Amino acid sequence: MKFLKNLFSRNALPELNEVSAATRIDTFGKIVTPAFKKIGLDKWDGKYLWYSDFNENGIKHVIKYNILKGFDGSFSYGNCFSFLPTTTNDGKKLINHKTDKSTKLHLFERLDGWRESSEGTQRKNQYDKVSHWNEKDFLESLNKIIDSYPIRIEKWFKTYDSIDSNIALANDQIQKSGMYDFNAPNQKYVLIFLFAQKGDFKKAEELLDELYDSPTRNKSDRWSIEKELIQSRVNKMKSC
Repeated sequence: MKFLKNLFSRNALPELNEVSAATRIDTFGKIVTPAFKKIGLDKWDGKYLWYSDFNENGIKHVIKYNILKGFDGSFSYGNCFSFLPTTTNDGKKLINHKTDKSTKLHLFERLDGWRESSEGTQRKNQYDKVSHWNEKDFLESLNKIIDSYPIRIEKWFKTYDSIDSNIALANDQIQKSGMYDFNAPNQKYVLIFLFAQKGDFKKAEELLDELYDSPTRNKSDRWSIEKELIQSRVNKMKSC
């Protein structure tokens, strides 16, 4: 219903001429990539991902462009950790994220208005979504974001560039709940590896038990296998 409402509300706009993926990517190369390079993201995958190298703490800063329902897109930004694997869909294997091709957002934020509108609260910032309705709207909405957000995102990157600051961020997102509950991987999973990397293996294992032995967790072989894999990786980190 929300999508239909948004669609019909566009009757005052010019005729639909949706911007193609090829045009979006070409425009990103000309407008977005240079802007993100200025805040330290020197690498681009040629599509929807911009990122830095890992710092001395194993933290890589990342910005991702997300295609949303309807005719919009928006950006999310955050960190990828060299020591934090994710699991395959069946929970039988771990996937490392140490290379450029495997870059992934592990702990991240969405642009304010995107998050607020998804939570059903009033959007304070209207310049948070990129319109794909037509090329004119696309360029105008994209430029508004690029004119206002990179400086804010750069400040965020500088704030969350250590293990301790990311632990604080993950705990803050858990407390705030809302749209943060839909982040994948979830914050408790991320905290397991942040504490392990810090050397606090007792806390890491407490979180592992809390996450996988939760009463709300389906007691299936899949979760048991996944927990064993993660425990094995944490044990490996102990020996490093």
